[in-house]
Amino acid sequence: MPPRDPATVRDDLAARSKRVQADADRLRVLTDTAPVGIFQVDANRRYVYVNARWSEITGLASADTLGCDWSVIIDSDHRHAFDAVLEDGAGPDPGDGGRDHGRSQVPLRPYRFELTLIDGTPRVVLVSPAALPGGAGGPGGWVGTVVDVTSEHLAEVATAEAYARAGEASRLKMDFLANVSHEIRTPMNGVIGMTELLLDTDLDPTQRRYTRMVLDSGRDLMSIIDDILDFSKVDAGKLVIDTEAFSVHSVVSDVVGLVGEAGRTRGLELTMAVDDAVPTEVTGDRGRVRQVLGNLVGNAVKFTDVGAVTVRVTAPEVAGGTALLRFDIADTGTGIAADQLEMIFHAFVQADSSTSRRFGGTGLGLSICRQLVTLMGGRCGVSSRPGAGSTFWFTVSVGVA
Repeated sequence: MPPRDPATVRDDLAARSKRVQADADRLRVLTDTAPVGIFQVDANRRYVYVNARWSEITGLASADTLGCDWSVIIDSDHRHAFDAVLEDGAGPDPGDGGRDHGRSQVPLRPYRFELTLIDGTPRVVLVSPAALPGGAGGPGGWVGTVVDVTSEHLAEVATAEAYARAGEASRLKMDFLANVSHEIRTPMNGVIGMTELLLDTDLDPTQRRYTRMVLDSGRDLMSIIDDILDFSKVDAGKLVIDTEAFSVHSVVSDVVGLVGEAGRTRGLELTMAVDDAVPTEVTGDRGRVRQVLGNLVGNAVKFTDVGAVTVRVTAPEVAGGTALLRFDIADTGTGIAADQLEMIFHAFVQADSSTSRRFGGTGLGLSICRQLVTLMGGRCGVSSRPGAGSTFWFTVSVGVA
């Protein structure tokens, strides 16, 4: 191959030099105008370049920074931790057997810390470094970005404080509800007890009717107090599920006999059916199962004017000393609109929330039922159609005695 003409070689080198200079100029313009701080330190961790945004964020001019140790912007409390970040990329890539093959920049994990400007202003920044390849397996330096995240940090702090305040307010509310409920229960028990005794005395029909109204109102109020007390316990995580042996048939017949009395006086038909697969005796929280069943049967009776209420118990799963019981409470009442089916299980929510609604209550009953059922390892739900009645159901996990 004949030797190249020296003039041609000189022209080629000059052209390449211009292209390299043009690339360098474009890169410098990009870094100087970038909206994030950009820096480069050498293998000795001394600054060789910082852009204008870096100086704005740190409060240090470029002339005062070049040649200084990288830690000029970090106080002693964070220096050791950030050293560890840089050391993450100090060695050769373990995937190449300890040899350095001139690999490209190695990204390291970001590190957030607080720095204080010369004027005393605190600022939270996020540094994202990357190691540059160097000789002997070590880095030839580091490049990275610095982002001012002070606003995000303040928002996080404010959110955490608001969450803590909300949690404290919720705890105080639940404590207040529990304490007030306990205090009210004592005089209410006295009112109900004395009213029952009064009904055992000689009263004329008008007095007996008025006294019966007082007793019914007292029991309704006690039911509301019990709902509030249970809700506060569940919400505070203080409600404990007991375990005892009981008969499913006995619980169901008790609820249908007592809660359904109001329905029978209005001509409703109340029936119950316990499937043969249901164990004769199970272990679980008898009181809570009865409470949930009583609430659902009571609602069915309340919202059914004509027809029947049916309680059916099945055992979809029985194995290994445990059983999953399912309770279905079907009625021929008013039914519930599709868009309200899930909403009614929320606290303080009723399907009819108007001030002129026919039936009262706290709107806590179904919410408490769902939470109690969940604590007993089950689920609950409802299917309904306006004008065609509703079927509420729930499952509980019990032991087989």
